[in-house]
Amino acid sequence: MLDQFQSFITKHRIFREGDRLLLAISGGLDSVCLLFLLLEMKLKPALAHCNFQLRGADADADEQFVRNLALKYKLNIYVKRFETVEYAQSNAISIQMAARELRFDWFEELSELHGFQKVLLAQHRDDQVETFFINLLRGSGLSGLKGMLPLSGIYARPLLFTGRDQIYDYANKQQLQWREDHTNSETKYLRNHIRHKLLPALNQIDKQFLDKISESTNILAGEESLLHFLEDQALESMVSHANSVTRIDREKLDEFPQPQVLLYRFLKSYNFNIAQVQGVVNCNQFGKRFYSLSHELLVERDFLEILPKSTEDFEPSEWLITENQNQLEKPISLAIKKLERDDNFVLEKHSDLAVLDFDRLKFPLKIRKWQEGDRFKPLGMKGSKLLSDYFIDNKFSELEKRNSFLLLTADDQIVWLIGHRIDDSFKITSQTKVIYRIELQ
Repeated sequence: MLDQFQSFITKHRIFREGDRLLLAISGGLDSVCLLFLLLEMKLKPALAHCNFQLRGADADADEQFVRNLALKYKLNIYVKRFETVEYAQSNAISIQMAARELRFDWFEELSELHGFQKVLLAQHRDDQVETFFINLLRGSGLSGLKGMLPLSGIYARPLLFTGRDQIYDYANKQQLQWREDHTNSETKYLRNHIRHKLLPALNQIDKQFLDKISESTNILAGEESLLHFLEDQALESMVSHANSVTRIDREKLDEFPQPQVLLYRFLKSYNFNIAQVQGVVNCNQFGKRFYSLSHELLVERDFLEILPKSTEDFEPSEWLITENQNQLEKPISLAIKKLERDDNFVLEKHSDLAVLDFDRLKFPLKIRKWQEGDRFKPLGMKGSKLLSDYFIDNKFSELEKRNSFLLLTADDQIVWLIGHRIDDSFKITSQTKVIYRIELQ
């Protein structure tokens, strides 16, 4: 198995000699196996263990087990205990989603602070197949069905070449010890239901189905890459730029088999959403305008024209929001409400909405463009982050960065990267009495 492991790392350029590696380790079979394969390669990864405090004494025993591994093999270790249930409730998301957000935010924070080039995850071929069916049942296109990639940014998955049975055999041959998570046998979660019900049924039909579906996900990943290449070629033939105006040839666009798919790929960088794109494709009203946060699109007979939103000559650098104001028109349109919290309150969550603790705000609030050196604490993170780093981590285009607005307090604390994420300091908690609801229109 070690030879296959090394070949997979080389083939997919998982990491290079000298890279600083951080291994996400739960103490379970998969991550322990990955650790020992790395040790066999004479590598010394640092360990990162998340204690989500969901399984009482078992979770604490997992943590101690991982600490003992780090001590035995003289490895650096980082351990963090998360208030997972509170985070899920305050953000109106599932426990599983909360755990995912918390751990990945932490991994990125560790990588930034300590210079790790790669974060190694112990997901394997069977996890890939389970993810395929999860996304299939939820309704997904190529991006979801292609599954996980061996390397995606700082995240690497060097066990995707093998499956659960092979990992178990390796662990037994090496006489490894690991921790069992009894929740893995419960079928109340979709992934576990697929693992314990659907996959065994498919195995009875075809013993090779895991390999075949894994191969299908690889094919889909290749097809998605090819599709993006062809989309870029098609766009190059129909898009032109003159000064600040971008034009799309409608005749050439209509020749494309799925014009709305191609148009959305292009217009999302101008902050238009999928519903607007569908409206543009179906629009026969020449002169009609569509507006995003940063741009307007004009439908003409032969062209679609995209241009930045017009601004007045002496536009201020800041716009103020007073305590009792319920609307802002410029530089962006915002609807504002102040609400008393009661037992019927349900936290809404979408990127165009900020739901804040009113008592933590200092008025008048300010709206301005982002500036180099701006720093905030994204929701769910303990430490702060430069906004420029947040843009990089979340793959903002240059256009998206240029058109990003901030909501700040009177003493210049960032409250909300508008349309994206609030600062953790202003979130709703169990002590919140008055809610400040501000929505991008």
